[in-house]
Amino acid sequence: MHVTQRLSDLPLEQGANMNVSRTVVHLTHIGSDVLRLLKEGADANTPISSGGSLLHLCARHDNVFAAELLIERGLNVNLQDEDLWTALHVACVCDHADVAVLLLLAGVNVLLQDVNGNIPLDYASEGTETSYILRKHLEENGNALATVFVHVASRKT
Repeated sequence: MHVTQRLSDLPLEQGANMNVSRTVVHLTHIGSDVLRLLKEGADANTPISSGGSLLHLCARHDNVFAAELLIERGLNVNLQDEDLWTALHVACVCDHADVAVLLLLAGVNVLLQDVNGNIPLDYASEGTETSYILRKHLEENGNALATVFVHVASRKT
């Protein structure tokens, strides 16, 4: 397949394997294309080469529409890649607040740590919208806030 080939020209009806890592399904994180591929039988849970998912790509590219489609199809919002990053880690580092809100509403675990022991909030730059949203979420869910304070305190020692 040529890189310039249009998605509408892909031979999906001819049996193209949509579940191979880094194939068509992973390169098309645009909402309408994700919807079309899912309707045609693509498995949204097939990991990409980094071990992440289409949801990680949606978080990186701030594609809320496609992320919502994937979540509605049952994609695990807590799926971690090879560095143990969730889509929320990605949304935080990119300051994609709308994706972060969607993930929070879908029940993402805000306390999952990556290989370096960092939670998503650690990647949200101070003063950004994503930082505010995560802090507000933790404040409203007081039981988790104590855990975050312990996490932050342990990192300073």
